[in-house]
Amino acid sequence: MLAANNIDFRMAQEQINRKTGELEQSNNVAVIGISRHRLITEGTGPWEPEYQYSEFFFKECAVAGLSYHLENDDELWNELELGTKLALVRDRNNKYDRNAVAVALAGDYGGDPDDFDFDFILGYIPKNENAELAAMLDAGYAGRFSAKITTLNKYGNYNERIRITIFVRSLEKEFVRPDLLRAQSVSLLELREMVKELNEKGIAYFSWGGYQLMEWQRLDEGEKVVIVYRDEDSEILYLLRVLAVGEDCLRYVKDPDLIHSCDDCIPYVLTNIMGPVSINKSDWHFLTGVDLDVFSATDYLSSNLSAGFKGIFKRQLLETLNRDNMDMNPSIDE
Repeated sequence: MLAANNIDFRMAQEQINRKTGELEQSNNVAVIGISRHRLITEGTGPWEPEYQYSEFFFKECAVAGLSYHLENDDELWNELELGTKLALVRDRNNKYDRNAVAVALAGDYGGDPDDFDFDFILGYIPKNENAELAAMLDAGYAGRFSAKITTLNKYGNYNERIRITIFVRSLEKEFVRPDLLRAQSVSLLELREMVKELNEKGIAYFSWGGYQLMEWQRLDEGEKVVIVYRDEDSEILYLLRVLAVGEDCLRYVKDPDLIHSCDDCIPYVLTNIMGPVSINKSDWHFLTGVDLDVFSATDYLSSNLSAGFKGIFKRQLLETLNRDNMDMNPSIDE
């Protein structure tokens, strides 16, 4: 990975200075890259947010009673493997344990414990570990539990033959952040201020957002943003990483008022991973028909655009490593 302090910014600064001779010099530029949400669709295929339930670790334990329900020569052993999905079935009529919870193959259980044949189980959750789970199943949370095999030995002692991990599902679906880049188009003045900040401090301050942002429009720490500037003859790209969001920016900004200087926008501090990289849009097929002036960091790029920009930066990284005679297999994701 190429860090900000390893980048030679002189080329970019000189090019920017040549282009901005007519611009007024200002020492008071504090906020750069202010933008509103604009969905990028032209030539990209718009990205759609995905929501999924999250699973959280609940318990890991052995399966008790294998010798009674799963004989050593039982053909069912051939169906079991690490990761096999299981069902947890409340056995309320068990005369030996009032908290009995049976373990069955997920495909053998239809969801109704009163209509289930307990002859078709692997065993039970150990008696000294089942009280909390039984209470939650009785309270109506059965649909939020899942389990799978995480240890499998046909022979061995009780504790090491079949062990399972139990998960509990989140109450609501949550947004799943994709492995995609974002991008932000900048003006010449914004680019100049960014390069100055990166050159002097190793970080750049941005403020992006708008009214009523969706969850996925807010950037998370660690996400990557392609900064795009269109010159007359070429395009200049930077790949930045988000270091801090919101109040966390105070760790990097001396003036606390700076992060509140733009209403309805969220402050971000970013650092440089790679750049400047100069390209000609016409040399890259994935950019055909794409308007490079309307990127907003509040949007994820389509998978096609994201992969294309990653390809540009990876090629640049390979060229840099080859030039320096470094034998590596690099990745901009690392």
